Amino acid sequence: FASAKQQFFNLKLGKKFQIPIVGVYKIGLGKFEHEELHHNLEFKNMNSPFQEVGLELNNLIFRVLGVGLYYRIGAYQFNQFDRDLSVKAVLNLSNF
Repeated sequence: FASAKQQFFNLKLGKKFQIPIVGVYKIGLGKFEHEELHHNLEFKNMNSPFQEVGLELNNLIFRVLGVGLYYRIGAYQFNQFDRDLSVKAVLNLSNF
């Protein structure tokens, strides 16, 4: 799994509070090995790249928690817009 991020700008709220707005591209490709070691779990191989693009609002809570809005693209994309859209929590430990 790999990702690329680009910070666009900081959204300024007051004199001291800034929220970084970050563009994100994520890609994953993998092969599942040793199925016998994973009991009662069903996995599928990623024969094509899994891809997401999105925006993150970082440093919302305690300068480490944020929120991201992502859209699935490529081979694993669904036919419905709302099924490809996801909201995820972002934990940013690079400030420590």
